[in-house]
Amino acid sequence: MKKRVTNKKKRQEYLIALTTPSEETALNREVRDYAGLVYTTAIALGSIKVRRMSFRNFARMIEKNYPSVLDKITDLLRDYRWLPTQEGNPPLTRLYYLRALYQDLQRPFPKLKEDFKLQREVLKKFDRQRHSVERELQMPSKIRYLAATVRILAKIRMDVRLARTESDFLGRSLRMEIAKRLRMSSYELEFLTTNELTAALRGKKVDRQQLEKRKNFYVWEIKDGKESIHTGKVARSVLTVLLDQEKNIQASNEIAGLAASPGKVRGIVKIISPLSKKQYKDCEEMKQGQILVTGQTRPHLMVAVRKAAAIVTDEGGMSSHSALVSREFGIPCVVGTHNATKLLHDGDLVEVDAFAGKVNIIQKKP
Repeated sequence: MKKRVTNKKKRQEYLIALTTPSEETALNREVRDYAGLVYTTAIALGSIKVRRMSFRNFARMIEKNYPSVLDKITDLLRDYRWLPTQEGNPPLTRLYYLRALYQDLQRPFPKLKEDFKLQREVLKKFDRQRHSVERELQMPSKIRYLAATVRILAKIRMDVRLARTESDFLGRSLRMEIAKRLRMSSYELEFLTTNELTAALRGKKVDRQQLEKRKNFYVWEIKDGKESIHTGKVARSVLTVLLDQEKNIQASNEIAGLAASPGKVRGIVKIISPLSKKQYKDCEEMKQGQILVTGQTRPHLMVAVRKAAAIVTDEGGMSSHSALVSREFGIPCVVGTHNATKLLHDGDLVEVDAFAGKVNIIQKKP
């Protein structure tokens, strides 16, 4: 491709078009279904001005007069309430969706309609872009096959991750039953390895002394494919080494991830956590042209996305919500950095290089 496409930006755009999966994941479906909820609720409310209401009055109005909206929220929770737990966050709740609705319904109706259409068509658009690139480059069947393999592997990787998250969430009731049979708390189960748990269910007595040591302090280390659990002084010495490595990482001015939408831009960082209590206030306070840095974008962060000059996330891949919306809006995006929200702070000046998948810290806020 380097020989046929000499422009670096164009080459990156083509590469993204060829390797981005166009099949839906649970993340894509939740974004689409939530956008549909916002759109249909806006139609149902008609001329009612949500902007003039407090959240409490809005929630009361929905609960009293719009049971169909609550039914749709129940459907969303049935299908997707486990999604945020992949990041260690609590599951979605009805209050979460009501607050998100309250925020989004304050936007003009044409914008809501535009978002709804965007989420319904975005994957089809990427399909069309890929076919266009294949025709333009006159790609031989072998190269098309390799690109298709990359898309399939990316989709499988995301599906496996989401499946593990969902099964872990749904398995909570099973863990509660296991804890009851072993006469332990669910909290204590977290300190047992899979082999130890299996042995306990088969009748082997749990080493309570070792369990108490782990509850006090432990480090679980995986090195060269082998796992070890350290307690006491050994655990603290291992942790010291790991913390020293973390300090070296944080001392770096470079953050690396996956280039999900090409471009290069400088701007001021705005950190927004998609599940924090102040997320809506943060979205409102974000200024046009700032760099949105978050764990992972979600539908109700679209207010911030529209203001962003670029998006940087800890999580996500080529088919994540962040990747899709950034390409749709034509702004640079780097996903899967794992540490952007840890190393960056509000007010930092950074350069997002979404050709190389890097974020460089130009100047830290004093």
